[in-house]
Amino acid sequence: MLEFEFTELEQILATNVRGTAACVKHAANATVERGVKGSIVCTASVAATTAGEGWTDYYMSKHAILGLMRCASKQFGQHEIRVSTVSPFAVATPLTCNYLQMDAEELEKIYQPHTSLKGSILEEL
Repeated sequence: MLEFEFTELEQILATNVRGTAACVKHAANATVERGVKGSIVCTASVAATTAGEGWTDYYMSKHAILGLMRCASKQFGQHEIRVSTVSPFAVATPLTCNYLQMDAEELEKIYQPHTSLKGSILEEL
């Protein structure tokens, strides 16, 4: 059964998609107006190209960011502006550990085969 709450979906889409879209739009338009070349890099996720049994709202938002990047790269490529994404996997930050209710060592052990950050626990700034 497909499970998600619309209020949570709206919050996730507002943060992940609308926020990213606004940044790309304003950065690209400012770059075009100034006639300079550049790169815009968005943070997507491995979730942008996969599916999951849960977290449908999160997966949807990351798929949308990938779609945004693809459209923006076509639209702004003629102005020599590259638009791309980085797609990290699970990273043992305090936020991730708290959300998954695991400590950093547990999280790293589970996701170790899928990450190149072995042994790195990232701190919040």
